[in-house]
Amino acid sequence: MHGPDRLSYDALVAGRDDDYPTLDEFAKLVESATRSSVREWLAAFQAAVRARDYDGGRKLCSPEIVGFGTVASRVRGIERLETEQWRMVWDRTTDFHFHDILAIVEHADLAAVVVEWSSVRADDFVLRQGRATIVLSATQREWLAVHTHFSLVPT
Repeated sequence: MHGPDRLSYDALVAGRDDDYPTLDEFAKLVESATRSSVREWLAAFQAAVRARDYDGGRKLCSPEIVGFGTVASRVRGIERLETEQWRMVWDRTTDFHFHDILAIVEHADLAAVVVEWSSVRADDFVLRQGRATIVLSATQREWLAVHTHFSLVPT
């Protein structure tokens, strides 16, 4: 029962006189809530990239984030990630979107998502296809990325 929108079994069944969910059913509800909140994070990050909203992207990440990228091989800290990766890519990209979530794995207050993405390079309209692994850490209110690894699909 982790993530920003934590559910509590007691809260779920409070005040109910009828049969309430089994622990297995409750676990599925929690899993669904985690997956939903991770999808919301992906949608927010996708929107930030598409709008070139660097402040919006920063709000979705831990200040101590470690990133591997398509331009920056390794960076530590949100300032460097923005300067050495995002600003080198986002301004030259259109139609960025995540698709085909391959896995969402949760443990304690962490979630890892493996997802494919694509975008179009703005200067020559070449389709760029890639994949990402993103590790999110739950705070009381939201998920924050503590690690991102974006790479292009090998050609």
